[in-house]
Amino acid sequence: MSTQCSRSTTRAQPSIYGTGTEDYFQGAWYFLDGEFAAPFHGLTLFDRENAKVSAYRHHVPDPITFRKSIRVTMEHCHGNILQEDYSSVAMWYQVEPHKPWDPIKDPKALEPLPDVPGYLMTELHTDTPENIERRQVLHKAAQLRYRLRVDPGSVPGVTEDMIMSARYEELKKLVERHP
Repeated sequence: MSTQCSRSTTRAQPSIYGTGTEDYFQGAWYFLDGEFAAPFHGLTLFDRENAKVSAYRHHVPDPITFRKSIRVTMEHCHGNILQEDYSSVAMWYQVEPHKPWDPIKDPKALEPLPDVPGYLMTELHTDTPENIERRQVLHKAAQLRYRLRVDPGSVPGVTEDMIMSARYEELKKLVERHP
């Protein structure tokens, strides 16, 4: 997994390159310790059951400067096999005065998405059938793992290690046996 941030669309290499979304937010190993707050980064929500997180990072000690444009990309999962739903707030310092901003073309687009299980989120957007199936399997596996953490032994014949080490096809069979 990687995090990339280029200062302009013409720059060949990103100015920040990391090993994953959680590392970008300083929460390696997928925020195992849950919510936290530090001076420039933190995790305000970690909903394991519905696969939702809310994290922040302020680039005060490591500003990313740009003049005209910036491109930020986030890779998710090995080989970038999943399309994720990211939203962001960007703040910047600007010399005044400036030209008036264009009006927001579609104010409805600023409304939050409905609260639905994590694996269904991409079904609100265009996605491939394979990706939708993968997401459902991964979501069900995350729910199984969460159940085992809360109540070890609640899923007979299944351990957390089995879930974490299973290849996709094995994981699919596992979640089908334990809905």
